[in-house]
Amino acid sequence: MLSKIRRETVLDIVYNGIFLLVLYVLQAGVFPWFAEGAVPLLLVIAAAGLSHFTDSGRGAVLGLFCGILCDVALGRPTIIYTVTLSIIGLFLGYLGDTILSRRFPSYLICCLGALVVVSFVQMFALLFFEDVAIFPLLITAVIQIVTSMVCAVLLYPVIKWISRKSRR
Repeated sequence: MLSKIRRETVLDIVYNGIFLLVLYVLQAGVFPWFAEGAVPLLLVIAAAGLSHFTDSGRGAVLGLFCGILCDVALGRPTIIYTVTLSIIGLFLGYLGDTILSRRFPSYLICCLGALVVVSFVQMFALLFFEDVAIFPLLITAVIQIVTSMVCAVLLYPVIKWISRKSRR
């Protein structure tokens, strides 16, 4: 029994790790070449989607790793995404475990909510400390959320498959 638990745990870590590294490479290396100012936030989608299909503990851990990778991918020296995605992972993991159904519409709502929160976190310092106009920031945020939601629809089968593998 113990060897089965260890093997499944190792496989969960391998599946999630490979998936997050692929998303990191896409977000940090591929999409900046094609996007003009608004890169889809694939790691935020991964944190929200994987957390939604797991419990709060795994959601917080997945959010932590996605946040660390997101901080590195977006070139932020602070730990703003690490903290934000850990809290989002904890919260969505709890909601997915108790209240929300584990279906496509609730997955999209979770991804949209996480993207809106992260967009506000991105804009916070610019709005309140650097006195940047709100309209250009909102345009960029809407473009980023729309492109990220398209990616969320495309990533749904992979996220669902990984979450089913980790629940066994």
